[in-house]
Amino acid sequence: SGDAWVELDLSSLDADAVERRFPNIRRACAEQGINIPRDPIPVVPAAHYMCGGLLTDWDGRTSLAGLYAAGEMACTGVHGANRLASNSLLEAVVFSHRAALRLEGELPELEPLPDRSCKAPDLAAGDEPPDEVESRIRDLMWEKVGIVRSDERLERAREELDRMAGIRISHDGDGTRAMRARQVEFMREVASLIVRCARRRRESRGLHYTETYPFRDNERYLRDTVLAP
Repeated sequence: SGDAWVELDLSSLDADAVERRFPNIRRACAEQGINIPRDPIPVVPAAHYMCGGLLTDWDGRTSLAGLYAAGEMACTGVHGANRLASNSLLEAVVFSHRAALRLEGELPELEPLPDRSCKAPDLAAGDEPPDEVESRIRDLMWEKVGIVRSDERLERAREELDRMAGIRISHDGDGTRAMRARQVEFMREVASLIVRCARRRRESRGLHYTETYPFRDNERYLRDTVLAP
């Protein structure tokens, strides 16, 4: 229908039962001025996990000495092309434990890191508020690079993200705001890499489904996509 959300009606449920069963949801809704079960809850789809991330070995090590990753930000390959239920728990618990064991032996041998005191990045101030730019990136990725993809939608996403590369995000010279502006620029860069990888994979596999290439192609694409500097 194009509506921004649908509404979940809990009004037929007992208020005390809702409080006992869903205290956190009730609290979160109350913070937004929604009194459940009397008021309907606005509901929208959301991407709650990802496949991929920093490439690691089975002990959480990345290609950068001293940098470890575990959980949903790591790419171990154990979930293949489509993470199943509870696999994120496997990665968070099992691989963080393996990384901890490996670190116990390696920490004494690691060189001290250089001083990297946090300071405002060198970023020209502009007129675009970072929250607005972030919203544009989120909407674009959901609409053009979401559940069902196509070459046409991916190309439109690439063009729009390329145009965003020239946006000057406002931060008023303030250190915290400047870091926020840099964070949004990093978000745009990651979005561009996702689109680039999706356009190069001319098949459908796991959670990557494209109407342009609706079938798997094991001859050419039975492998991970890895980006390196």
